Amino acid sequence: MDGNLTYGPKGRLISVLAIIGATVATLESSGVLTHLPEKYKWIAAVVTITGLIIAGVSERIQGGASNPEVRIAAQQSDNKNALERTNAGG
Repeated sequence: MDGNLTYGPKGRLISVLAIIGATVATLESSGVLTHLPEKYKWIAAVVTITGLIIAGVSERIQGGASNPEVRIAAQQSDNKNALERTNAGG
């Protein structure tokens, strides 16, 4: 994939959703959400699971951002794009 989904505004949205999921998971594990009425307790589990899925899928879409080869290729691409912008501007 070309990264359009995980970079820019969509990537930020994915990150925010993952952070919300992680926050709810933390609250749930610390017992804060036990004070919710019984009929709303399922929401915490759904948000937690959704956040974990979003975080996992985001990593897969990016091609494994934790992979050193992917990071090197991304840096080389960034350098090439910066050089092209510099040459086009001057």
